[in-house]
Amino acid sequence: MKLRSTKSVLVALSTVLLCAAFAQSDTSKRVLDIAGDFQGDLRAGPYNFTGSNTTPVKAKVSNLNILSQSVVLSAPKGTAMADAKGKRAAEFKGAVTVVRGRVNAVGPTLSYSEASGLGTLKGGAKMTYTPDGKDTEPVLVEASQMQFDVDTETSVSKGNVKLINGKQSTVSETLQFNEKTELAILGGGKVVLTRQPNKAGENILTLTGMDAKIQTGKDKKLLLMTGKVTLIDGTITTTGNTLFYDDKKNLAIISGNAKSVDSKNKITQNSVTLEHRTDLHRVRSLSGGFTIPVDSFK
Repeated sequence: MKLRSTKSVLVALSTVLLCAAFAQSDTSKRVLDIAGDFQGDLRAGPYNFTGSNTTPVKAKVSNLNILSQSVVLSAPKGTAMADAKGKRAAEFKGAVTVVRGRVNAVGPTLSYSEASGLGTLKGGAKMTYTPDGKDTEPVLVEASQMQFDVDTETSVSKGNVKLINGKQSTVSETLQFNEKTELAILGGGKVVLTRQPNKAGENILTLTGMDAKIQTGKDKKLLLMTGKVTLIDGTITTTGNTLFYDDKKNLAIISGNAKSVDSKNKITQNSVTLEHRTDLHRVRSLSGGFTIPVDSFK
């Protein structure tokens, strides 16, 4: 049998210890810290924290701050509270508020698990994301429930989701929002985006597809929609497989079996790729194709 050198054994051991340290660090980020006194069995729990509208219970986990009227903190069955850190669960009730950076969300209840690092607002949730800088448009989200991940800067909303960003409003069944990149990913079966006019002469735009990615940042305002897409601009309806829309340029690119029908002027166009100018209500074929800036949606 070939023996491993002492040096290689030490390296392997160091690697194991390093990985264990990282794992411990990640787990510790999920441990909930609740301020104030509580009632309950000191050893077995649960711990009951009680506050009010004027003096809510304050809790913190990683970069997430939570306020509520009451909290029940419990350990897994058969585990003492002192040994349960990293495995406990908490139920927040009564005017729950979640704050993280530029995010402020509210809802009637929130369930948090230290094991998963996920906190879920239930019973109807509303979130406001305020971008950095002046003259920026906030991102408003409403949904049946909203889940926050303490390991990342993302939230996932589900059920009757509505996203409003400036003159754009979007409805879908699911929404994943990255607070760092300001990217919204929508899906769940059908996505409908409605854009109100910026000025006279423009129409209300209706864009539909199976899923969509929206860059909500002020300097981007980009949309990428896929899955039997449709753009309705007054009497012009343009369809295809993929739709890219630049809100700042009033420019839509529809590709993949693209077709445009102008019911007023009785004009029909078919092409691999169509360019639709929503400010001019004009559609033309792009024989050279178009490269979608996919890096803008990461």
